[in-house]
Amino acid sequence: MMTIAEQIYAIVQTLPPDRANEILSFAEFIRAKHLKAQESLEPTDTTLSWTELVYSLAGSWETE
Repeated sequence: MMTIAEQIYAIVQTLPPDRANEILSFAEFIRAKHLKAQESLEPTDTTLSWTELVYSLAGSWETE
């Protein structure tokens, strides 16, 4: 039984270079999309202290 990578390789070998390049571009797109989704799930240390929060919001509720 062939792996997925081997199956894709077998198919790509039968294509003209411009079509094989489309497959490569699509694979790169999928990889980038996956990496970006993983990055957005990673926790970031953006915790603000109470004082930093108050100062960051200062003036944002002013009425005219």
